Amino acid sequence: MGGESTIDLTFASEDLAPYVIYCKVDRSLDYDSDHLPITLAIDWNWQLATPTRKCLWAKTNVELLRKTVKRHLPKPCNALELRDEDNIDKLISSIVSALDTGIDASTPWSDPSPWSIAGFDQGCKDICREVQQLRRRWQQSRQEDDYEAYRQARNKKGRHIQKTLRNTHRQRVEEASATQTGLWNLVKWAKNRHDTLKIIHRKAELWAGKHGSQFAPAKYELVHFTRDPKASRTHALRLPHATVEASPSCRYLGIQMDTKLRWDFHRDKVEAGATKRLSALAALASSTWGTGKINLRQVYRAMIVPQMLYGCSAWHIPSNGYGGRGSAMINTIKKIQRRAAQIITGAFRTTAGAAVDVEAHLLPVQQQLEQTALEAAMRIRTSPLHEDMAASSGNNSTTGRRRDAQSPLGRFSSILERKYKVQLNRLEKRLSHVIPPWWTPPFVRINESAEDAIKEHDAMEAASVALNLGIDTGQPPESDQLRILMATTKTAIRQTMKREWETSWEKAKHGRDLLKLGVRPGKATLDTHIGTHRAISSAITQMRTGKIGLRAYLHAINKADTDKCQCGYGPQTVRHVLLECRNWAVERHRMWAGKLPCVEIKRILCNPSMAVQAAKSWNPELIYKCDDIFY
Repeated sequence: MGGESTIDLTFASEDLAPYVIYCKVDRSLDYDSDHLPITLAIDWNWQLATPTRKCLWAKTNVELLRKTVKRHLPKPCNALELRDEDNIDKLISSIVSALDTGIDASTPWSDPSPWSIAGFDQGCKDICREVQQLRRRWQQSRQEDDYEAYRQARNKKGRHIQKTLRNTHRQRVEEASATQTGLWNLVKWAKNRHDTLKIIHRKAELWAGKHGSQFAPAKYELVHFTRDPKASRTHALRLPHATVEASPSCRYLGIQMDTKLRWDFHRDKVEAGATKRLSALAALASSTWGTGKINLRQVYRAMIVPQMLYGCSAWHIPSNGYGGRGSAMINTIKKIQRRAAQIITGAFRTTAGAAVDVEAHLLPVQQQLEQTALEAAMRIRTSPLHEDMAASSGNNSTTGRRRDAQSPLGRFSSILERKYKVQLNRLEKRLSHVIPPWWTPPFVRINESAEDAIKEHDAMEAASVALNLGIDTGQPPESDQLRILMATTKTAIRQTMKREWETSWEKAKHGRDLLKLGVRPGKATLDTHIGTHRAISSAITQMRTGKIGLRAYLHAINKADTDKCQCGYGPQTVRHVLLECRNWAVERHRMWAGKLPCVEIKRILCNPSMAVQAAKSWNPELIYKCDDIFY
């Protein structure tokens, strides 16, 4: 006490001395050390630097600049007035003021966007505008010449933008390397490009140490997400105790993501898994034996459809045109569903996909994808955590962003607003508990008759039968408190999907034999097959679709020499055999069994009892005839 003391390892700045509030010994910071703890407080009132504004000199209106400067310049003065220093300063200030006024009037200020790209000049903007115009023209006309012009302009745009950005980057590198400071800044920038993942890993290790967790570098997967063909996708990540090699794809939450995010790996996985399950489905039944159509349809919808459509809200991009992004995935799923519908219905492989979808009552792939993705988007938006997710991601707003740059949630939210007129801010919120878990339910008693229950209910007061769920039963709710039920929105979506299915079925190019019978998408197509033998059910589907082992169809696919019936009175079609063929007179008589014969093929094949009777009277040889060829 009272002796001299030394402060070890002190680093200070002379400029900080005026801002020191206090510097003293603080005993509360003493943790059994042989040094005296010293605390220092500094007045740290810092302010953000004012951002510097830049003028767009390239867009200066020269004529306006000249007129404005000429109007504000001072009148000419003689040499006698400029002999003293004050007059010279006033003249120079007047000239500078005139120039500033002219610049403010003729030159706009730059307002860079946070998404702006260095080097993206007016030429790039002009060519992008030209491509958009050609694309809209092709979408309206759908002509080959317009598409070819759009395709060439699109390819030219890519080459032009790539060349412009490359030259800009090279020019900036040359300018930065001209000075010693710029050179080292350039080296630091290049080094940080590859150190970003290491910094993230260090932060993850700090978090793990703080929370008592541990990461396993051996399980790390590294994928370089880029669509630049010249970018490196093989650069490894070297950590202190492990080296993570780059992979062409990775699996996250059950979705396979490749380097270009084109979903090629995910499509291959979906196709492989669905093919394996289709083999199992085909082992349950054939066209003449096995499980019924209703059970096969149930198995397909329970086992294969969820696996195919898993995560579709992330990789499916809705499009009204053809050949757009995601078309390869859609075509793959269409192929899987067509094969599944053929197994379910017992139809030939050459039967149109639209026809077997109607026969099996399976919603087409395009509508299934949109319905599933929209319902997933609604589940997210009605979650109590949606507001936190929206605040952290900030990608639900589409202001200042292209439609292609939207997130999947933002994209499907826009569809709900635009197509289904859903007010997203009024969707109901799903709560974890409508009532507290410790809530005791009221006493429930069931009367012997409905009349006694109604009388007792009417005699009770409203307050005694209303559950206290936070709803004022005395006054109607305000308009801003009314919520749109998720069930109501789902019903509207499914009804719209059904109408779109009906429209696409009427406009389809294939499967017209079934359409001519008046068959429309609906559950009524399944009524005929309830409790029906597999062979009879398959024969009904083949008769209705026109793809059956008769000469008219076999000749069309080069499996028969002629389409004429053995009786010699016309082509051998379903109508000919059921109503006209002389060789089938005995079977036709047995089919009607004394009843009044029906001469309308549409009525026979669309009436469940008549269709079953017609299939039972069919020659079994024709049912089995092409089994080995087409199944």
